[in-house]
Amino acid sequence: MTHRGNPVTDQINSHIYIFCSDCARNGKTLLARLFCGNFPNTGPNQFHIFDTDGPHGDIATYFPENSEIVDFSKTIGRMKLFDSIMSTPERTYVIDLQSTLLDDFFKTYRNIDFDLEARAAGIGVVIYYIVDRDNQSFQNARNLESKTNLAEFILVKNEAIEKRANYNPQSEDVVSLDHLRAAHLPVLSDDLLNLLEQEEFSLFDFMAGKEIALAYDLKLELWNLLDFFYSQRAPDSQGITHFI
Repeated sequence: MTHRGNPVTDQINSHIYIFCSDCARNGKTLLARLFCGNFPNTGPNQFHIFDTDGPHGDIATYFPENSEIVDFSKTIGRMKLFDSIMSTPERTYVIDLQSTLLDDFFKTYRNIDFDLEARAAGIGVVIYYIVDRDNQSFQNARNLESKTNLAEFILVKNEAIEKRANYNPQSEDVVSLDHLRAAHLPVLSDDLLNLLEQEEFSLFDFMAGKEIALAYDLKLELWNLLDFFYSQRAPDSQGITHFI
């Protein structure tokens, strides 16, 4: 895909939500799953997920009708993802990006001027970057944010991640990201994590008030989690407020 010189527009009609990190096992897919769970899962056209955890997928097992597993380690897989988005720009897209693919993904993203292509098509890009309690992770986030100028870049801090030995909250890399909106993922109980792992559990149905047989403490923790997310919401540069 090459940039066609379309004018950049401020009219945003749809969004791509990219969940990514430079580190594995830090809550990235969990956050993406919670995010996707707030959509009504009533058919394949509600939203579309690109799961890069091939060949079997991860988040795709929870939303099979809405998901596509993409082999982003190959050029054809990379171009298929970006071309699919541009061919149907009116849809909502979610990309759960494996940490090992972070550099390759955003290298392609920059090489094809996807920032400009998406904006010209009326697509807003929102990047949720889950950062480790590690100075190198903040440095990697800083480098990426500086190269994605037209995207909404949100730093996500998972409170369940332990601080590492080389983490210094006063370091230049950490302080330099203070201008970004930061979202937080709170520590969740094992019971709630187990519930969210169940493929048949629907967060949308829970929020809609449909009868779900859950223990009172578990229901309360789930509502508290949703309230926690709600309290962090803030309009982006386009005045649009997102679920997280």
